[in-house]
Amino acid sequence: MTANNIMENILTFLNSHPVIKIFLIANIIIWGYFAFANIGKNIGQLIYYLYN
Repeated sequence: MTANNIMENILTFLNSHPVIKIFLIANIIIWGYFAFANIGKNIGQLIYYLYN
């Protein structure tokens, strides 16, 4: 999921039917959750290696 994909999702979201918007919001939240979970894991591993 790149910044470009997120922008496309937002543009699609703004032009879409209300029911589709609900699915797009869910999609963005899920992708965002996994993206931040991976970033958090990487930072956690980096800190772990730096301090051990």
